[in-house]
This record gives sequence, C-alpha cells and structure tokens, in this order.
Amino acid sequence: MKKIIIPLLAMTLLFCSCRDKASENAGDTSAKGDAPSAQSIAAYDENGISFDIPEMWQKNFKAVTRDAGSAGNTYPQTDFYYTEGERDIRLMSIGKFTRDQWENLKKTEKSAEDAMLGESADKKHVYSIFYENHDYINESGLRDTLNKIKGEAEKLRDKIMIK
Repeated sequence: MKKIIIPLLAMTLLFCSCRDKASENAGDTSAKGDAPSAQSIAAYDENGISFDIPEMWQKNFKAVTRDAGSAGNTYPQTDFYYTEGERDIRLMSIGKFTRDQWENLKKTEKSAEDAMLGESADKKHVYSIFYENHDYINESGLRDTLNKIKGEAEKLRDKIMIK
C-alpha cells in the first residue's frame, strides 16, 4: 500500500506545483490583454506620444486609435477612455496631423492653435488635444468622478511627451 500512496502523493504534489506555476505564467501574459479594469497601466507610450497615466485612471484606462477626419483627409486620432462598469467614457482625444493638414485646419478652425499640443521631433506631424465635455452625464457620483478625472487630464497636457 505504501508503494502506491507515496508515488501518488509525489505525483499529486508535482502536478499541483506545475499547475500553480502555469496559472501564474498565464496570469502574467493574460494581464496584458485584459479589459482596462483588470489591471493597472502606469504609462501610455504609442502613436508618437507618451505620458504617465494618473493613478486615478489606471485600472479604468483604455486608449483606442482610429482614423478621423473626412474622406481623403484622414488622420490618426487616439481617444482615451475611463471605464465605469460596462461604460466607456471618453476623457480626451489626441489627433496626429501632417504639417499640410495642420495648416489647412488652422485656416478653417479658429481654436486649432489653442488645441495644439506640440509637434514631432522631425517637424512632420502636429498633435492636438481635445477634452470631452461630460455635461450630458446625469449621475451625480459619476459626474463628480469625471470632473476630477478631467482636471487630471488638463494637468496632464504639460506632461505629454511627443516623439
């Protein structure tokens, strides 16, 4: 009987330790692809911009880059969201324009200069920033949270690095 129990016990211990190690490793790799609420993200570094994400946003942060603009005159725009439950609420957007697009935008939009964030090191691209207005949100607790987050987003403007 001892001959059977000891090898079974050893195999069980070996199996459990391998299983724990595998689940630890799976947790490490899956954390990168989880929903924003599943992990803390300390920094954003993509699309020619980088910044440290404010602590209040970290577990509820999401960035989505899409083509914006009109047909034949599109530019990449990254929208930054705060996730509250199942709801993604846009906080700010950063657009990346070619020099020609920017010059044309300045001619048609009076507020373009105010929205200018900076330009790339090679001077080929200009970045602009826009903050979302949350007046449409009626829930008082969420509205208070968003006002705090928007305040952090506005402070963040000076800390965004453009490459």
